[in-house]
Amino acid sequence: MTSRSSALNPLDPFPERWLAGAVVELSSSEVARAAAAAWLSTYERARVVGCDPDDAEACADSAYDDALSEFERAAIFDF
Repeated sequence: MTSRSSALNPLDPFPERWLAGAVVELSSSEVARAAAAAWLSTYERARVVGCDPDDAEACADSAYDDALSEFERAAIFDF
């Protein structure tokens, strides 16, 4: 498992970011890690390009939902 570039900080002012980072690093579930990684990378990219935290979170939530939907579609076809 690869480590994130920034350390996890439970005192992060945005607890969703900390939680997503913890799931990426610590979860044994591939689905959970992939969805959390999608959320985290989208949130971080949105913040870098100047989105405020609320807009960045909305974008990240959408990426998270898309990642889960992709796994659900794959699971249906694997059945």
